[in-house]
Amino acid sequence: MAVTTLTMYPMAALRPLVEIARRRREGALRELARRGIPPAVATRYGVGEGVRPGYVPGRLFRAARAVGLVWSRARWQWDGGVVYADPPDRPRFLAVRRRDGHAAWGRRDRPLGLWRLAPTHRLAAVVEGWVDMLAMAAWLEAEGLPHVLPLALGGMPTPPQEEALARLGLPLVLIPDGDEAGAEWGRRLAARLGAVLFPAPEGLDPDEALTGRSPDPWRAETLRARAREREAWQAALRALLS
Repeated sequence: MAVTTLTMYPMAALRPLVEIARRRREGALRELARRGIPPAVATRYGVGEGVRPGYVPGRLFRAARAVGLVWSRARWQWDGGVVYADPPDRPRFLAVRRRDGHAAWGRRDRPLGLWRLAPTHRLAAVVEGWVDMLAMAAWLEAEGLPHVLPLALGGMPTPPQEEALARLGLPLVLIPDGDEAGAEWGRRLAARLGAVLFPAPEGLDPDEALTGRSPDPWRAETLRARAREREAWQAALRALLS
């Protein structure tokens, strides 16, 4: 969601809180490992476990409250959640995934993961969610495709993100969720940017299509039943990105 107070309290002011989360990775890494994302990948992307800080200086507490991370000194929104900070050292965007929901704060004025852009990247794979991006990063590493930069939009693409993608200077492959909303933004963005559109299989998110796992236990049987479909989709994606 948009946070208008970030001009007064920039996300960089919350860096000490992000460091607290990054020091406590174990629970977050276990959670992501259950979804098929290796700890090494999550660590490189700055994922951590949200813990309730101890003493927080007044200035830092006011900054956290301004962007919705805290309701009171005892009620931190990210406590017990998996925290993704983008970029990890001076975050402009924070996402927290808890068992009881998901929330994000900060500026989505560029694709998530863009801080990892390197001269060796020759192609960008754009997905919708940051967990999709982590799953894509793990899959690309396993497939030996280091020239592909995985990026995420954190939701529906914003106009500044679209401009950032247009200026990126890399060929783009758009991989939206396999639902109506994903198809809508995928078609629109592909037409505007001249990108290749390669949606996830119908009814699946990219992370499910890549890992065969889901945070929802009831979907496990569906993913097992569609294993061959997922394998065929991955083979086509591998050929497209190679």
